[in-house]
Amino acid sequence: MKFKNYDPFNFVILFFAGIINSVGVTMFLAPVNLYDSGFSGTSMLV
Repeated sequence: MKFKNYDPFNFVILFFAGIINSVGVTMFLAPVNLYDSGFSGTSMLV
């Protein structure tokens, strides 16, 4: 199995996208007890 060479810039973009997602969930979904689906919804329940 060959691994591709990954650009570190992609990880930086994914990191900031995760921060934006967590802020959106915290500010908009959590106060009204609306849960997302998938991994983010599971983490909100925990």
